[in-house]
Amino acid sequence: MPVEDATDGGIVERRRDPRIPQRHRTIQFSMRDETVDFSLQALSLRGASGSTPQPLRTGLAGAVLFEGGHSVPATVRWTRDRVSGLSFATPLPLDLLHAAPRKRQRAPAPRAPRYSVSRPATLICAGDRRFAVQICNISQGGMLIFGRPVLLPGHVVEIVCGAAPLLRCQVRWVRNGFAGLQFAEPISLEDFDERSRA
Repeated sequence: MPVEDATDGGIVERRRDPRIPQRHRTIQFSMRDETVDFSLQALSLRGASGSTPQPLRTGLAGAVLFEGGHSVPATVRWTRDRVSGLSFATPLPLDLLHAAPRKRQRAPAPRAPRYSVSRPATLICAGDRRFAVQICNISQGGMLIFGRPVLLPGHVVEIVCGAAPLLRCQVRWVRNGFAGLQFAEPISLEDFDERSRA
């Protein structure tokens, strides 16, 4: 990695490893109280150069966070404007050195609002076995139930509540008698509320 030349304040080349130019690849530099995007410009086994939203202080210690959660301790060796050079504490694994940039994943869609209820219902599972359960909350996409049936994530079940249409669901999780169910199709909460009281 380049280092500051004490004689004229410039940057001289003192590299032991070839640098690989990087384009459209952003990783993160994590410090004690903050993590910032680090847009890579070049990468080698023992260091990297890239730009950050704000200049990094020379000598700052932290960790570089690569794709897949791999973390490498690093120190800021030099900074010019918003471009910095980092030195890695250990050589970089070759798969990270030659990794292709990943497209940013879209943020997960916000979860549908849950509404607290207390409705008795019947859960029907394999073999037409029926169990009494209590609906604790509900949304357009699923519900939380409490009861004694033995369920496992992935099980397909059906819920009958009052005069509401039968609901086909998949078990998403089970814990301490509670289970989260996901509906096969979104429902109308107004319609369910009216019919489940019947």
